[in-house]
Amino acid sequence: MRYWLENIKEKIEDFFTNIKYRLGGLTSVFINNKKYIFFIVFLIICVLFTRNYLMNIQDEDDITLTSEILIVKDNIEYEIILNNKDKTTTFREGDFQEIFYTYPRDSKSRISLPDLSKISGEDVISGKKTFVDYSYNIKFTDGCKYLKYLIEDGYSVKMYVSSSQYLEFFLEKDGLMKRLVLFSDTLMLCDMLKDSELPEVWEYLKAYNYNNYIYNKFGVKNDD
Repeated sequence: MRYWLENIKEKIEDFFTNIKYRLGGLTSVFINNKKYIFFIVFLIICVLFTRNYLMNIQDEDDITLTSEILIVKDNIEYEIILNNKDKTTTFREGDFQEIFYTYPRDSKSRISLPDLSKISGEDVISGKKTFVDYSYNIKFTDGCKYLKYLIEDGYSVKMYVSSSQYLEFFLEKDGLMKRLVLFSDTLMLCDMLKDSELPEVWEYLKAYNYNNYIYNKFGVKNDD
């Protein structure tokens, strides 16, 4: 470290000597205060080093934690998170978090919802035919445009599910509800029956029912 600092100091001194040689008296003020300038340069180096260090820590944190599924219902978030470092699985409900599984397992990161404020709404299914019931050959980005179109048309999101394979929305307007599911290359849309109830959160978490934790958390009877 001392050698490194001395080397920097030597290069800075050579730099200012060269400036003095080329520009003469115009830089005399800076040359006479080169100790202070050296200190400022040193501080800048420290700041840059600290910034890069903190960014690396943040990147490591992003890699360590994998959000596998997120469900939002009644303004409450439910999430399953895998810690890739210690292999623990955490259940989150709002601000409450609890590790409920401690064995290694495979995981896939969930799909994130794009920033809808940067998307223009568009009725992308108008004039298109379904290839099977309620399903259209619509790519994910266009599906997000249709979601924005429904919201702009007065629909509100009552429930939202983000998994590794799809995004699912339950939207309501004037007492009528639609179910919209977005895959990478498929859009599924259907009208739900009047007075239909939203799905239960635990139904989306059955795959994580290790040691019957999910069923016990939601008071579900296990008939298996």
